[in-house]
Amino acid sequence: MRNINLNRLLLTIKWDLVSNWKVTLRMTLSIMFGILCFFAIDILSTRGDTYSPEYSTDKAQALAASLSFIAVLFMSVCASMIFTTMKTKQQRISLLMQPASNMEKFIVKILYSSVGAFIVFIAALFAADLLRALLDFILNQRYIGMVSFWFLKNIFFFCDGIVFFNAGISQQINDMATWLLVIEIIVTGYMTFILGGTLFRQHSWLCTMGMVFIIVYTAGYILIELDFTSYVHRIFFQHNPISPTTLFILTDMALAALIAFELWASYKLFCRMQVINNKWTNL
Repeated sequence: MRNINLNRLLLTIKWDLVSNWKVTLRMTLSIMFGILCFFAIDILSTRGDTYSPEYSTDKAQALAASLSFIAVLFMSVCASMIFTTMKTKQQRISLLMQPASNMEKFIVKILYSSVGAFIVFIAALFAADLLRALLDFILNQRYIGMVSFWFLKNIFFFCDGIVFFNAGISQQINDMATWLLVIEIIVTGYMTFILGGTLFRQHSWLCTMGMVFIIVYTAGYILIELDFTSYVHRIFFQHNPISPTTLFILTDMALAALIAFELWASYKLFCRMQVINNKWTNL
């Protein structure tokens, strides 16, 4: 069977949507309820504030910024739950017996936990935002602009809000390199949770966070306790100075290699999945 066939891929996506619509609906309602609770707490805590057009804009921007953190948390959880619909034996059999290649099934799961999760979050945010506007008008007789619009604006222009890239080294590098680095950092974090979700069967998000903590702690120990940073500085900067552009290119290449490795490892783990696996891992 060919690895990728467009018609087969589209049929697999359709099957996945139909099979998991209840999971998707529960996910949408759950995140909508969570966002609505966040909005309700804010409304009740600001009932005595003086309303003005400037206050409305500032408040909407502040809420949108807070929602960015919630969105990142939600997307990481969805990434780590990439195979949550394969918990039971029957669900695993149903997916593995689909007339599609492993590559197509893996792509479908990647799309469901990324594009699908993002659409779910946006739909839940818009619904909760409309209820927030109604509740705020009833309780406080005021109207604060749609927070969801500011949230989307922050997504499309997120690079303008990153202070680190507005000074210093970024002035010597074009905007494309900056965007590429930011996107690679985001994708690297996301693929880490994809790999964790593929590896762990139980409490995948917590196990992935633990794995990341161990890796970061070990790397920090090597960099600080073993004075590895001084060694790197002598090799790359003191004796052979490199330009900021070269440093950015090397960083981009390292992150791209890490993303490729995580994607490859996740796919290989998925290919090894059987109907009956280890209780804790998919090895």
